[in-house]
Amino acid sequence: MNAPHSHSGYSICIPIFNQDVDVLVRELHRQAITLNLPFEILLMDDCSQLHKEKNRLLQELPFIHYTELPQNIGRSAIRNALAEKAQYSTLIIMDCDALVTTPLYIQNYLEHREEPVVIGGCQYPETPPQDPNQLLRWVYGKAREERSAAMRNQNPHRSFTPFNLMIQKEVLLSVRFDESFRGYGHEDTLLGWQLQKAGIPILHIDNPLIHNHQDNSETFLKKTEEATYNLWKIHDKMGQEKASFAQEVKSLKYFIQLQKFHLTALTSQCISLCQKQIVNNLLSKHPHIRLLDLLKILWLCKAAKEA
Repeated sequence: MNAPHSHSGYSICIPIFNQDVDVLVRELHRQAITLNLPFEILLMDDCSQLHKEKNRLLQELPFIHYTELPQNIGRSAIRNALAEKAQYSTLIIMDCDALVTTPLYIQNYLEHREEPVVIGGCQYPETPPQDPNQLLRWVYGKAREERSAAMRNQNPHRSFTPFNLMIQKEVLLSVRFDESFRGYGHEDTLLGWQLQKAGIPILHIDNPLIHNHQDNSETFLKKTEEATYNLWKIHDKMGQEKASFAQEVKSLKYFIQLQKFHLTALTSQCISLCQKQIVNNLLSKHPHIRLLDLLKILWLCKAAKEA
């Protein structure tokens, strides 16, 4: 059952999975206390193996509610569950691997609290990681995800991400993250498209969080492959709206064009011939992100063939 909600305060919602959130939560709590408005911080652990003992200590702070789920329910379901549990009408949702960059983070959001959806953006550390095995994730984030509000507002719904956003509770619960897709990736793409279809505007502002956790390059490639297969599953279930949804993701848009001209088999063969060299480059100290785009096309070719 949904919690009754108040219009005066706000709920900060953080799904946790194998991440130490102490620094993040204590800074948010400090800012919230200073603002002197009603608030709560909801922490929900999705059956983690790591950092539970330290994270549990955070519930000793006032207005923090910490829950541990007995089994993993996935990225979509846990965000819906947090929204349902929230007692206030304004939700600030972020990933657990974020760090706050400004003492005005919460205040910056609340200045726009009349908007249905506001996205603050993300930053990556200025210097690349010392470990070359973590370089690909950082290079990709800098090139593709770290963008100004002005850039994101040009295509506001395509830039939707739950990494760092403020959303009205009734808006999120009216569209919801789709829990039928348990795999990793593109549940945010789907929700952004649903918000657009429902005519709900998205405002982007410059209120970034730092993306603090860097997957190693092999893990990032595996996650990107899983996300690409998940993207095809989402597209496959769209029925008559497939064409509309395909416009929202570049790799999918290009793949559909290849399909239209019966070029998927040839494209797949060509990329497969170079796949080892492509992967070697992406795992090297000088990864070229455009090569990852080729792998995404290859994975879409395989996903469509297997479907």
